[in-house]
Amino acid sequence: MNAEELFNQAVAKLGQGDIFGAIADFQTAAIICFKRRNMAFYQQIQETIAQHQQ
Repeated sequence: MNAEELFNQAVAKLGQGDIFGAIADFQTAAIICFKRRNMAFYQQIQETIAQHQQ
């Protein structure tokens, strides 16, 4: 599974109320992006996490 698929899966889990599952998927996607130097997508993940922590 790539970072984008994990991101989409995490958003779906948020919609289902599975906060901890979503966080795990967001973190895994962020790690993949960071390792591949995909900083634009990494930033999008961080912004999405921040929005849902409020």
